[in-house]
Formats: sequence, structure tokens, C-alpha cells
Amino acid sequence: MRSGTENVPGIIGFGAAARAALRHLEEDAGRLSRMRDSFESLLRTQVGGVTVHSGGTERIPNTSNLAFDGCTAEALMLLLEPAGLLCSAGSACHTLQPMPSHVLTAMGLSDEAVRSSLRFSLSFMTTQEEVEQAAALVGSAVRKVRGVQSSRTGPVLVYRPEWKG
Repeated sequence: MRSGTENVPGIIGFGAAARAALRHLEEDAGRLSRMRDSFESLLRTQVGGVTVHSGGTERIPNTSNLAFDGCTAEALMLLLEPAGLLCSAGSACHTLQPMPSHVLTAMGLSDEAVRSSLRFSLSFMTTQEEVEQAAALVGSAVRKVRGVQSSRTGPVLVYRPEWKG
């Protein structure tokens, strides 16, 4: 550190912003977890074969990580992104790398479950209507993917030239 006068107004402002952010998080946590649970429940009702990773345990309120039986995450993402619903496969720190989530693997999930898992996140601006729209989009994508694959065709796979990260 260099010697000199500290930015006292900036330090005070940062402290006030941190207190406001914490208060905002505490107020929104219950609402976000209710919407997350609603999203998961809607999907389980609409399409079945949905596994909620870490469901029933304490977890962050705004994130849902789900596995979809009979689907690959990449195939679902190909249908969801053009529809305006962004989600990710893999762990947050490796979203651009086409590899299974090391976090889900460490949790003991099968390779098939890991490769069929998607992560969805809500924000403090997300509405219940958007949650319902997202569930409908995901449900439609799951039905499409399941409809085009069979025991004869195998899973829908996405060709990717060798990734060089």
C-alpha cells in the first residue's frame, strides 16, 4: 500500500452499499426460494423424470440444478437459448467448457445424470409469471428431445470440434 489519505467517503459508501445489499438479500431470500421451488414443482408435474439436485436440503435460494431423464443438457440448451431462456450445464466456474460438472461428479452423481443436468438462476427481479413461462419452455424442450430419441437412435448429441481453452 502507498501512504496517503484514505478515501473516507468511498469507504463509508462501500460500507453502506454492503449493508443495503445484505438487507436486500435477506428480504428476497424467502421469495426467491419459493419461486425456485415453484419452478421445480411445475417441471416435475409437466414432464416427470426430473431430479432436483440437493432438493430437500439447505441450498442457495436463487439456483436450481436439475437432471432430466432421457435428455442431454446440450440438446436442451440448443432449444432453450433461441427461445430466450438462458441456463447452463456444468458448474459456474466452467460454463464455457464442454465438460461435465466436477461439482456434480463429486456429489456422486452418475455420468448420465451429470450430462443431463442444467442450472437455472433467478434474480431479485424475477417474477412468478417468468418462472411459469420458463417452466413451460423447459417442459416443451424436454418433450421435444425425448420425442426424437429412442433406444434405436440414442441420445441427442451436439457435435463440437475439439475445444481448445
